[in-house]
Amino acid sequence: MRRPSLLLVLSLATLCSGWALFRRPILPAPDFAPPLADAAPLLSAAPAEATGPRPAGPRASEGALPAEMILVPGGHFTMGTLLKPAEPNEGPTREVTLAPYWVDRTEVTVGAYRACVERGACVAPRVSSRACTYERRDPQLPMNCVGFDEADAYCLAQQKRLLTEAEWEYAARSAPAAPYPWGHDPPGCDRLIAMKGNSTAEGCSPGPQGVGLRPRSKSRHGIDDLAGNVEEWVSDFYDDRLPAEGTTGAPRGSSRVLRGGSWMSPHKATRVTARSWGGGQERGPGVGLRCARDAEPAGRKGSEGSGPVQ
Repeated sequence: MRRPSLLLVLSLATLCSGWALFRRPILPAPDFAPPLADAAPLLSAAPAEATGPRPAGPRASEGALPAEMILVPGGHFTMGTLLKPAEPNEGPTREVTLAPYWVDRTEVTVGAYRACVERGACVAPRVSSRACTYERRDPQLPMNCVGFDEADAYCLAQQKRLLTEAEWEYAARSAPAAPYPWGHDPPGCDRLIAMKGNSTAEGCSPGPQGVGLRPRSKSRHGIDDLAGNVEEWVSDFYDDRLPAEGTTGAPRGSSRVLRGGSWMSPHKATRVTARSWGGGQERGPGVGLRCARDAEPAGRKGSEGSGPVQ
């Protein structure tokens, strides 16, 4: 049997390689973990001009639709609760009406924050410890050990902003009296990273875990990890009572509100109405962030969450 020539073999190899390359899908390198199969579709955005701290903020209408964000439709809901095991600072309840807004699907990751530092728009964390995620080099971990100023600066550098406290609670609610983002079912380590109860020293994890790894944690809007992992800075000043009216909190103060609980929190601190706070020096290993953005005008379609909480 006659052997094929070397030239013919090389030609066939080149042809097969080219066909394989043509067939292989070309995927962009994401800054975030790839979306889960059951997550709402996510869209890309060009940055818009930052307009400063809340309540004013960049609008998605000034550019394309935001990447890795979920549109929360505006609506009306009752903020706060008086139901046990509520703490006194979870009331009084008040009626709040919100315009639509975009929310990051996940907590801000180490990879996203490091990219901001490397381009000179953000500062590296001021504190470092074995419990801080920035030095662990895993880009999918949630960023922690950040103070309010660093969190606020990061969001503005992305042409976004921090959520208001009312926006955070509305995004996290699944039904009027449901205590958790996923509804009424009790929390477990399959849904959140936190302590394993209200009176135990045993936790689900020795530290934060990668974002978006627990589909059963999703809110009705499709937002991940609103309970546990890292608690999240919001823009409102903290007060021991919810304001009686309006969509923002106290006009001044020495501390800012933290929401959602963390990997070190008991279950009751991960409820959608639970409130915590941190001062100017708060940069603990349980503290992270999530960003928001004002919504584009009606008529432009995007990754839209569910309707208002009735």
